[in-house]
Amino acid sequence: MVRVPKEKLSASKVQLDAHVATLVKVAQALRDARGAGADRAWLARALTEAIKYHWEIPNASGFRIGTQFWSGWLWSPDARGLYEENGGSGLSGMLVKEHVMPKNLYASEFLESQMSVADAASWLNEHSVIAVVAKVRYRSSKSDDELLRPFKSRLPHEGDDWWKGEVAAGRQRDLDDPWNRYRAVGLDPDRFQPLHQSAEWAAVGRRK
Repeated sequence: MVRVPKEKLSASKVQLDAHVATLVKVAQALRDARGAGADRAWLARALTEAIKYHWEIPNASGFRIGTQFWSGWLWSPDARGLYEENGGSGLSGMLVKEHVMPKNLYASEFLESQMSVADAASWLNEHSVIAVVAKVRYRSSKSDDELLRPFKSRLPHEGDDWWKGEVAAGRQRDLDDPWNRYRAVGLDPDRFQPLHQSAEWAAVGRRK
């Protein structure tokens, strides 16, 4: 039996704009600190934390699951299957929170760019996307997390076999599309969806 908690709505546009304005200021302050000799790795970590509290958390919606996950994030089919099979509880160690674009990449790119609040909001909406994937194997020979390991901290590039295959097949891909990591290992982005919109969520909800 699953107890469905009260749904959390993401922050309003006005609230999000205020958070993004703060992030733009933080990025500028960090660029200034870099000019004064601050360590680049520390700067990236600092910006990653700022994005977490001024974008990821305010944007989270749906239902809190355990201490790490939100139903409004984009869940892989296997992650949804594990949720359904376990009745929405006892999921510790089974799931992984995944930044669709690796944190090290989007933090560095955001730090280097000098965007307006509107442009920064649009960029974050496209690049700072969170998925939930399976850490353990679920009806397959490899878990989502195992499949993604070759691209854990980078995007596919022209030298990868997957990219060469896409070119050979005549498929046009954007090198900057963070979902290419998933396509390259056989995980279809179109099958990722919020848990509370999925058939698995509905099935668990009917049993509550």
